[in-house]
Amino acid sequence: MEVAGLEQDERTPVCTNTLFKFMDPNTFNRWRRQYFANHGLGEFGPSVRYTDSTGRKRWRKGAYIGYNLHELKHTQATLLIGSGADIKTVQ
Repeated sequence: MEVAGLEQDERTPVCTNTLFKFMDPNTFNRWRRQYFANHGLGEFGPSVRYTDSTGRKRWRKGAYIGYNLHELKHTQATLLIGSGADIKTVQ
């Protein structure tokens, strides 16, 4: 399969950066949490103010509370089966 002029095979990453290179898992996780919060699938707790090692005052988002990818996978499977989809197809 070819996408944007690049050949894809079983080694091609599913989640890539803008240069179609492997995306760092921490970067993807930050993006996912922000995306879920923006679309009503989660939220961040209250922001926390702290002082970094250089003495600068900073703000950090509070802890993420919401869905993760594994929960969404199971929710989607349940909705599909409930709608009459074949279990093998859902699998």
